[in-house]
Amino acid sequence: MKKITLLSVLFIVHLFVQAKVPLKSVVEHYTNTKCGICANRNPGFNTNYNNSVSGILRLSIHPSSPYAACPLSMQNKMDNDARTNFYTIYGGTPRLVINGSVIPSSANYSLPSLFTPYQNLTSSFELKMMDIKFGTDSIHSMITIKKVDTSSLSAALLFLGLVEDTIFVNGGNGETEHYNVLRKAVTAPQGLSISLPINVGDSITFQYSTNANVVWNFGRIYSISLLQNSLTKELIQAERTMADASTTGINNTTMNSLNLSVYPNPCTNILKLYSTEKGNLTTELFDMTGKKKISKTFSRNEFIDVSALPSGIYILKTTHQNNKTNFQKVYVQN
Repeated sequence: MKKITLLSVLFIVHLFVQAKVPLKSVVEHYTNTKCGICANRNPGFNTNYNNSVSGILRLSIHPSSPYAACPLSMQNKMDNDARTNFYTIYGGTPRLVINGSVIPSSANYSLPSLFTPYQNLTSSFELKMMDIKFGTDSIHSMITIKKVDTSSLSAALLFLGLVEDTIFVNGGNGETEHYNVLRKAVTAPQGLSISLPINVGDSITFQYSTNANVVWNFGRIYSISLLQNSLTKELIQAERTMADASTTGINNTTMNSLNLSVYPNPCTNILKLYSTEKGNLTTELFDMTGKKKISKTFSRNEFIDVSALPSGIYILKTTHQNNKTNFQKVYVQN
């Protein structure tokens, strides 16, 4: 009897540990296209980053100090400077912040050991993201935060930024390629104060719509989100979308497959849902302002009357009882 009890305890502990998800680490690179020291140190950092273990995200910020004439800083001085001041490192470049911790300026950015402490970490929170691009001038971003394991954290800072994966410009220091450049802080540059999900399995969703700037290469734009501890700035979780030039249309956009069919799309009257998944599913239909229009729970089949909705693009979020989630865009024509 004691042996069975011990095995049961070990099994429960195993499930508890397995509930956590990998933490996606983030290195924030503070640099400047007029900075000669940056031109000297950045190549070693770039090589080190490219050779590091995959899964570490990157975000480049261009503050206006010590060189205010940096073109990448001038294109969005307010957000770049505010994000730099968030860590109180304004006034000198290059600087690194990894997972919310400021790295000493004396550190060797070329050493692989720079990233060692930030590998193979786990988190009690999961982030999922999706972008929908409209034509060539606007983007809609959706972020879902899910609590997957026990945690005492109840509040956090959520940062969402639009990033251009590569910019080709010589700002004066000889560097001609600039990677993962912050183009716009969609939330406040320091992050938006939010309440985290309370119970394991709970989730919350945030949606934002943003216009593009004519100086961006819209096909290279993607979104990145950082969830940070409100008090310590320590990274809780991070995620990014892929950069592509896809625009709205009638095809489904899927984050995680539920073997879900949604048709007809475009739809004028009844939207039909069919899934081969066993168990209950909950589906929610949001307009592009993030307002929930319809919510239903179903098994296998469901019919949604959209005849009273105005024409436009909607986001259909469907969640299975095993917590797999599917996001799809739906076009209503009335």
